[in-house]
Amino acid sequence: MTLKEFNIIENQLINEYAGYFDKKELITQFPSKISNISEEEFYFYMTKYLNKFHDPHLKLIELNGLYPNIRVQLHNDHLYVIDSRNPQIPTGTVIHNLGSYSINYILENDHDLLKSSNPERMEWSDVLKKYKYIVSDSKEISILQKDKPDFFEQSYIIENKHTYIYIKFTDFIDHLKISNLIDKHKNLLLNAKQIIIDVRGNRGGSDLAYLKLLPYLTSESITFTDNTPYYHRFTKAYCDERIHAISELIKQMPDSDDLDEYKSILNLYKDNYDKGLVNINNNPEPDTIKGIQEKCPDVKVLSDFECGSSGDNFVK
Repeated sequence: MTLKEFNIIENQLINEYAGYFDKKELITQFPSKISNISEEEFYFYMTKYLNKFHDPHLKLIELNGLYPNIRVQLHNDHLYVIDSRNPQIPTGTVIHNLGSYSINYILENDHDLLKSSNPERMEWSDVLKKYKYIVSDSKEISILQKDKPDFFEQSYIIENKHTYIYIKFTDFIDHLKISNLIDKHKNLLLNAKQIIIDVRGNRGGSDLAYLKLLPYLTSESITFTDNTPYYHRFTKAYCDERIHAISELIKQMPDSDDLDEYKSILNLYKDNYDKGLVNINNNPEPDTIKGIQEKCPDVKVLSDFECGSSGDNFVK
């Protein structure tokens, strides 16, 4: 790698990163710009630094890199395979060594790659990427592959389980698909006595994607105001990207009930184009969820530590 890549990342953190003012001190501690290191060394060197921000949206992506084909979790000092796309490594396998190193050695020397000291919240993908293989029955088995394995298949489900309605959203990315699913099961939701909503492992997306579901979860009209400052950093590059993405989405939904909402968001980026850090919640209007149930169903939500971003917002 050259100094060019270091400069690009530093420039992004200073001039584009939304968390710049919160993380300014850490950004001023940008690591030494080492010349002539390999692409792999550069990846791990910078990833350890970026992990200090504790921001899951801030990460390096290797366009031509290799991907782990197993997922693992530490439990009682043992590393278990919790999901596998590797035919030689079944789920439930206990891993004693990664590469030629013990798990205890890795916990001590690569903790900066794990993002957390809590075993349940450790993210092992970069460590697996670094050590490349495991040893089983004296045989080296590669744990990397060229194509990114799909551990989180997109799934939107509303099912009648007789005594309750089961709803599962693995993300809130495909707004139209979620909206159509809710419309399709309108009568089922209106007659539900108990609803279980599963957002474990939800990968996030758009808050707008779940708004149509909320009226089915209550018989009341709930009005609330959020006075919390909510800052966006409206840089030219950010606004250009969002204006293009939202404009394309609007073209796909000419008859959607949420069209006005998307047009309002589009205008937000146009009105604040290249204005820098702006509090977009400086004069909040009350929001109202107008319940449409005759009698409020019993609602339970299943969540876990992997549910993030708009998934987190849904739970709240």
